Amino acid sequence: MSSTDTLLLKSEFPRLSDRGSSLRLILETALDAVIVMRSDGTVADCNERATETFGWTRQDAIGKDMAELIIPPQYRDAHHKGLARFLADGSGPILRKRIEISAMRKSGEEFPVELSISPLLDDDAYLFVGYVRDITERKRAEEHQKLLLEELNHRAKNILSTVSGIASRTAKTSVSVDEFSEKFSARLQSLGRAHTLLTAASWQPTSLSDLAKDILSPHRRYEGVQIELGGPPLRLRPKEALAISMILHELATNAIKYGALSNSQGRLAIGWDEIDDGSEPTIHLRWHETGLAGVSPPQRTGFGSKLIEASTRHELGGDVAVDYRPDGVRYDFRFPARR
Repeated sequence: MSSTDTLLLKSEFPRLSDRGSSLRLILETALDAVIVMRSDGTVADCNERATETFGWTRQDAIGKDMAELIIPPQYRDAHHKGLARFLADGSGPILRKRIEISAMRKSGEEFPVELSISPLLDDDAYLFVGYVRDITERKRAEEHQKLLLEELNHRAKNILSTVSGIASRTAKTSVSVDEFSEKFSARLQSLGRAHTLLTAASWQPTSLSDLAKDILSPHRRYEGVQIELGGPPLRLRPKEALAISMILHELATNAIKYGALSNSQGRLAIGWDEIDDGSEPTIHLRWHETGLAGVSPPQRTGFGSKLIEASTRHELGGDVAVDYRPDGVRYDFRFPARR
């Protein structure tokens, strides 16, 4: 490169009108961390925001190799080559642009930053003013949003699969369109009530007691007399809550048609507890109908029974035992208490 070319090149860059004062003005008024590097790669100056961001004091940084202070090891070679290329031919692909890259604090911690570099001329020497913005929180927010979208997509696929299965099985066990419509609508409403509870809790673990009360609320025709709920405070994860809601709905539907909720003499007791025998903690959920007469096991297994068994096994990872007694029926569910 000729001396004429060099002069032309340098004429393209801003100059510091008053040596030092303009630079300090930039440093003192900038909202971002600012680090000024000389053409030999050492730190000429920095502002207070830079010392807060990187952990170095101004006295520690000035005169030190900037690459050693704030550039992670894997980027240092590219930094040195880029600086040498600019000084040789004036090319700088990242100058006057905003890029996202990793920087390094004094502790060695790497963190994401947004970086822009502007070259200046101080007399006939180059200075490079780097504006650095810590974007750690923004990246966390982006990752969180990505996670939420993935979770939403996963839940949507799961719920569509559940609805599709319910519709298919309900159609196979219905003898008319009206019967299908009634059964299918009721099951969707139960699923909807569970979703409402989970949404209110931001899809965090929800109370088993609240879930049971909500699912059974349309069926409490004899408030405080026919249905009894009792057990210690227990919380279910979203997947478990949805499974329990469908199970309770099917049991309640059957009880209204044939069991304890079909007449004023019937009684329903729902209880639960957590068993910890030293191995994996287990939730024991009981559904006990009494006040009936002539109860016997059904001759065939309907969709409701299949849904209860499948939900217990696949969604809860547990098992269910059914005991038909002369005066009623009892269901005992056991599944892991995943915290």
